[in-house]
Amino acid sequence: MTSTQAIPVQYITKAATVVKRLAYLIAAIGTIASYGTQVSLLLDFQVGSFSYVIPATIDLLAICAAIALQIPMIDATTRKIAAYILTTAVIVSVAANVTGGHNLVARLAHAWPVVAYLLAELIANRIRMFVAKIQAAQAAAAAPAPVVVAAPRADVTPAVAVTARRAPHTNVARGHAHCTHVATSTARAQCRRQAARV
Repeated sequence: MTSTQAIPVQYITKAATVVKRLAYLIAAIGTIASYGTQVSLLLDFQVGSFSYVIPATIDLLAICAAIALQIPMIDATTRKIAAYILTTAVIVSVAANVTGGHNLVARLAHAWPVVAYLLAELIANRIRMFVAKIQAAQAAAAAPAPVVVAAPRADVTPAVAVTARRAPHTNVARGHAHCTHVATSTARAQCRRQAARV
C-alpha cells in the first residue's frame, strides 16, 4: 500500500509502543547484568568504593541519551549528539562487560544485553519517525482547503471640488460705517458734503 490514508496508523503506533516497551525491558536486563559485571571488574582492579558508582554513570548516561532521542520535534543536531553519546556509553559498557568475563561465553553473555538494547532502540526510533511521517501526511490531507476571502473594497468617494463663494465685499471707508453706498471716490465726496451740511 503506497497511500498513507490506507495505512492503519493506530496499529503502527501500538506496534511502536510494544517495541519501545521491549526495548526498555531489554535495557533493564542489560543494566542489571552490566552493572554487576562492571562492579566486579573494578573491584578486581582495586578501584575501591568508586567501583559501585562508575558503572552507574555509564548506564545512566545511556538511559539519558535514549530518553533524549525520544523527545518529539527535537532538532537534528541534538538528536545526533544524543545518538553519539548513546553509542559511546554502549561501547564502554560492552568493553567493560567483555573485559570482566572469565571466558568467551561469559564475555558474550554479558555484552549481548547491551548490544540488544542498542539495536532495539534503533528499531524504535525508526518506527517513531515512520509514524510521525504518516501522521503528518494524513493531517495535511485531512486539513480543509484554505478559503480565500476577498478583502472589502474601500468606498472611494470622488472628491468634489468645493469653491467657496466670496461674499460681496463692501469697502467701507473709515468714518463711513453707517453708509450703505459703495466706497468709491465720488460717493465718499458726496458723503462728506452731506456730513458738512449737518
